[in-house]
Order: sequence, then C-alpha cells, then structure tokens
Amino acid sequence: MNNEGAAPADAVYKILVVDDSPVVRGVIKKHCTPEGIEVVEAGSGASARRTLKLMQPDLVVLNMVLPDANGLDLCREIRTEERLKWVPVIILTALGDLKYLREGYDCGADDYIVKPFQPEEFVLRVKSRIRRAKALCYESFHDALTGCHTRGYFMARLEEEVFRSRREGTPFSLLLADLDDFKQVNDTHGHLVGDHVLREFGAVLWASFRRTDVVARYGGEEFAVLMPKTDLTAALAVAERAREAWLAHPLAVPGTGEGLRVTFSGGVVEGGRETTDVNEILAAADRALYAAKAAGKDCIVAGGQA
Repeated sequence: MNNEGAAPADAVYKILVVDDSPVVRGVIKKHCTPEGIEVVEAGSGASARRTLKLMQPDLVVLNMVLPDANGLDLCREIRTEERLKWVPVIILTALGDLKYLREGYDCGADDYIVKPFQPEEFVLRVKSRIRRAKALCYESFHDALTGCHTRGYFMARLEEEVFRSRREGTPFSLLLADLDDFKQVNDTHGHLVGDHVLREFGAVLWASFRRTDVVARYGGEEFAVLMPKTDLTAALAVAERAREAWLAHPLAVPGTGEGLRVTFSGGVVEGGRETTDVNEILAAADRALYAAKAAGKDCIVAGGQA
C-alpha cells in the first residue's frame, strides 16, 4: 500500500482508492486533499483487503480491473461485510458500456465514474455520496425521538460483542434501564411531555457513558447500554452514576415550568467467554431489572455473570 504524505489536519472524510495506476491515485489525492478528504491508497486487491481490515473508510473507489482481482468481486465482498456494507462504493473504469454498468450496480456499487474523468467533478461526486450515506446511516441507526441508537443497531453490536468476548476472553457488561411509572407521566401530562422526558433521559444516558459504549432505545421507555471490555464492578459504578445524574437533571413540563420527578430502575449483568448468545445475557439483564423494580424502583441491581 502506498500512502505517502501526511493527511490534512482538517480532513473531514477518509476514502480508500483502489487502483493499480499511481498516476490515477496521485490525481485523486492531489484534488481531494485540499477539500479535506484524506486519501488512503491501495494498488491491488490484496492491499485493499489488508487495508479494509484496519480502517473504516467513508467511501471506497474501486478500479474494475486490478492486477490480482476483479473490482466487482471486491465490491461484493464489501457488501457482505457487516461493518462495511453501508459504505458507498464508486467503480472507476474505462469500460462505460451499459453491460458493465449494470453488472456493477448489481454487485452493490453506488456510482460509476468512467475514465478519463474531470477531477473537480470526481471530488463533488465523492462528497455528495459520503454526505448522503452518512445521513441515511444516521437515520437507520438512530432513534428519531431520542437520538440514541436503535434496537436493531444495538442487537447487531451486542452479537458482535458476544463473539468477540468468547474469542478473546475479555468481559463486557450490559445495562437495561426502564423509566419508573412512565405510563403515569403520559396519562397525567400527555404524550408530548412523555416524549420530552424520553429525549431528556436519552441525553443524560448518552452523556453518562463512554463514546465506545452503545446507548440505545430498546423499546418504549426502556433503554439499553452495551459496555465493551467492562466488568460488572465498573459497569455497576457507572450505571449508578448515571442514575444519580438523572436524579440531578432539571426536569420540568415544557411551557409551564412545573417540576417532574421520574426515576429509573436498572439491571446490570456481565458477559464473557461463557456467554453462549445474546438471548442469554438479555434474559439475565431483564431478570436483574425486574429485581430492581421489585426492590422498590429507583435503583440498580447487579445480576452477576451470564
């Protein structure tokens, strides 16, 4: 792989350009770098595969013909990789025939650029594709009301963490948190106020955990937090801090200033090498959450290892 020169300090996007021509890669880099686009170069399919294991690009530019691979085959591989399947792929080719265009789109390409190309147009199309993909990705992975991750995204990450933990032997922890007596908030103040409470709760949870943790709206007034490489003791401590932060958060009925007090209960469990699947640890966290409710609510209960 050839990636000479430092990335621009103000780089906004990072793209992988897979092309066996140093000239083509150089032209792309020359015009992308001033626009805040960091260009990582790969001159072969093997180099591209190695690079993709180490980075998460915002977009991939693939030459259709490579010295050791077919660009379309590499595109298919990208589309089957869970981590990369939403990354935009632009096919770069001298073959502008409709047959090849159709084949490229069928294998998952998002766009085609035919050589020779105008560098300025290339940069515009790259930026447009990345912005659109990021917007769609955000909408797909984030709950529209709270901004937390969706249940689907959380479940996918939890499954990944279970497999990683079994492979590496490192622990992870899971918190299930449920707002106490939330139905009473809706019945007394209306669903708009209920939505306000959910948004505020999501914001407090988001601020209480690390960027590497996954904070998700699990369903209704229930939220889930996945904490990679975190044992039960550490997870319990941070969950307790989140509970205290929520109690200290100024919560009021919008428009009236009337104060609200809404607590939450939580169940924390630890997963590790012995965790067999996501259902096992979710069931353990649910039992811990139920125990917190039974203990009088507004508390965190540790459920041990799953």
